[in-house]
Amino acid sequence: MSKETDNPMYRALVMGLIATQLWLEVMDNIQDTKLYKHTLKKQHKQIERTMEKLLGAEFTDIYAKDEESFRILMNRLQNIAEWASTARFEDILDLGKALKEGGITFEEPDETIDL
Repeated sequence: MSKETDNPMYRALVMGLIATQLWLEVMDNIQDTKLYKHTLKKQHKQIERTMEKLLGAEFTDIYAKDEESFRILMNRLQNIAEWASTARFEDILDLGKALKEGGITFEEPDETIDL
């Protein structure tokens, strides 16, 4: 990772981008209900684009450097958003606690990305 990706502001923007992805997933899940508002989804898409611009060339150039790595990264973010949008609140709380306390260890991934 570069100095930029270690920057707390950069990491905060990445977290915001993840939260935006989660909200877009929620909007997809409620699309056929009276709660769904197309304007909200459109506004969140705009926020997502703005955040990607704020993150700068390093984030957006991942695609240019290695298209497959970018797809893997975005797919994994999508997997997290999909899981969180349908998970029980208790499961989300348990996962957050386990991550914070170091109760979860990470194995070497099946796929690697070159960032």
